[in-house]
Amino acid sequence: MYLQDGQNIFDPATAFGGQDWRADITADEMVERGEIEPPIIVGIYNTGLRRMGEYTPTRDKRHRKGGKADRYAEMLAREIKPFIDHEYRTIKSAASTAVGGSSLGGLVSLVAGLQYPRVFGQLALLSPSVWWDHRAIIRSVEEFGSTLRPRIWLDVGTCEGDAPAQCVDDARALKQALVRKGWREGETLAKLTYGHAATLWRINLGWMRRKNKEQLGFVLDTERGYWAKNDQSADDPDDPMSPRTDRVIPFVEDRRNCLLFEPGDSQKFSHNDLLFMQEKGIVLGVESTKWEPVYQQAKSACES
Repeated sequence: MYLQDGQNIFDPATAFGGQDWRADITADEMVERGEIEPPIIVGIYNTGLRRMGEYTPTRDKRHRKGGKADRYAEMLAREIKPFIDHEYRTIKSAASTAVGGSSLGGLVSLVAGLQYPRVFGQLALLSPSVWWDHRAIIRSVEEFGSTLRPRIWLDVGTCEGDAPAQCVDDARALKQALVRKGWREGETLAKLTYGHAATLWRINLGWMRRKNKEQLGFVLDTERGYWAKNDQSADDPDDPMSPRTDRVIPFVEDRRNCLLFEPGDSQKFSHNDLLFMQEKGIVLGVESTKWEPVYQQAKSACES
C-alpha cells in the first residue's frame, strides 16, 4: 500500500497537527486478529511547498500552479514500486497493490489509478480534492479508456473545510462520474452521522478537577436538598444539626457532539462486533487528548 503525505502516516512527531494516521498500529492490530494478511505500507513524504504542484492533474489559474500529478504517478509506478518489489517480499499483482491518500493526496492517488490500472488495483480516496481546477479530475475520469476498473474506496466527511456541503457535492459528483464509466457501487458498510450538539444522557462520575480519582460521584445533602462539599461526606454524631449526606452518582442530561453509527442494510454485525467498534471509536477519540488518563481510569473500573 502506497500512501501519500508520508509524514502523516506513522509518527505524530512529523504529522500535520501532531495527529498521525496510526496506519502501522491499526495494521498490526488487524493482523493480530486475523482480519488481514501482513501488509507492506509505504509512506511517501510530500515535498512541502511543491506538494500542491505535484499532487494535482492540471494547472489551476487561480493558484498559478499544478499539473504534475501525471509525473508523480509515473514515479510511483515506474520507480518507487519496482524498488519496493525488489527490496521486499511483495505480491506484485495489481490486485494486491493499493495507492491512497487524503485531500490532494487522494486526488493524485486517483490519477495514479487511472493512468496505471495494471499497476494499482486498489485506490483509497479519503476526502479527495475534487474541487481542484473546477473539478478537472472528473474530466479525467470521463476520458478514462481502459477496460480495467481498480477497486475504489471513496469517502468524505460532512463537516470538512470552509464549505462542507460543497465537499460532499464534489465527492458525489466524482462517484457519479465513476459509475457512468462502468464502476459498480459496492455494499454500504455503514452510515455515519455527526451531530454538533446532540442531547444525550450520561453518568457523571465527577472526575473533573478531582485529585482523588477513586472517589466517585458527588455529596448530596438529603435534608436540605442541595449539593454539599466533597469533604462533607459523613454526619457528625455529636452535632444535632449535622445534615444527612449521601454520595451519589447522578444520571444527567447533557449536550455533546456525537457520532451516530448505522450499519448498512446488508451488514450483519454481532453484538460483540458493535461493542468492539464502539470501544475502538472511543479510544481513537480520546487517545490524543487530555482526557486519556480519565478514560484509562474508567476502562479499569469497567473491567474490574
